[in-house]
Amino acid sequence: MDVGVPLEATSEVAALFPNSTSVKIPEAGHEASFWSQCEQELAFRFIRTLQVGDASCASEPEVSSRL
Repeated sequence: MDVGVPLEATSEVAALFPNSTSVKIPEAGHEASFWSQCEQELAFRFIRTLQVGDASCASEPEVSSRL
C-alpha cells in the first residue's frame, strides 16, 4: 500500500517488525492499487483480516488493459 516510498525503505521498516509481510508487485511502481487486481485483493484482505494471506498472485507481472 506504498504510495511513494522507495522499496528499500519499506524493506528496512518491515525488518523492524518480526511478523510483517512485504509483497512486491512486479513492474507495479507506486500506483499499483489503481490497476493491479492482485494488489487490490491483498490490500482488501489485509484491511478485513489484518493478514495478507496467499500472495502468490504477486509472483507474475500483470498485463494491464489500460493504455
